[in-house]
Amino acid sequence: MKNPKQLYRGIFNYKHSLHILYCYATTERGAWSKFMFQLAKKHLVEVGWVMNMFNGDQDNYSIEPIKD
Repeated sequence: MKNPKQLYRGIFNYKHSLHILYCYATTERGAWSKFMFQLAKKHLVEVGWVMNMFNGDQDNYSIEPIKD
């Protein structure tokens, strides 16, 4: 049985600009991946570049589940 999707909120410091995004995903890692694609599309850059920016080396983002 599949895990139910949960709403996640991601807060990202992208080039000195704060972005707050939301998505549904089954895991936090899945939400991170969806957020990477959202940011890449919004800023017209390659998704790999965004993934490298938010790879965990710096404290420049947070992702948390939204509780009902």
